[in-house]
Amino acid sequence: MFDEIIEKCIAAATVREDFDDLPGAGVRLELADASLVPEDLRLACRVPRNAGYTPVEFGLRKQIADLQAELASGERGGDEANDWKKLGLLRAHLSSSHGASERSFAIEF
Repeated sequence: MFDEIIEKCIAAATVREDFDDLPGAGVRLELADASLVPEDLRLACRVPRNAGYTPVEFGLRKQIADLQAELASGERGGDEANDWKKLGLLRAHLSSSHGASERSFAIEF
């Protein structure tokens, strides 16, 4: 019901050309990859990020995902044992950070 009302309002505004002179018109949107953020937290996390704040949890999740991908592909040079230790520390830091929960990531050994 609300979706229909919203769609009608958007269609009417488009016909009136209300969106034609908005700042950023024609500029490609930079959509951030939110695949590492649980779906129910994406909107709540997007607002601070758009304001210029990046929660520590975002960075940790990205580091964990990147390190897991590198270890799985074998692309990472150097001491693999240290990389696994680093991965464990990153996971521990994530689990102790504010807002993290057990469902946030899966531990695979």
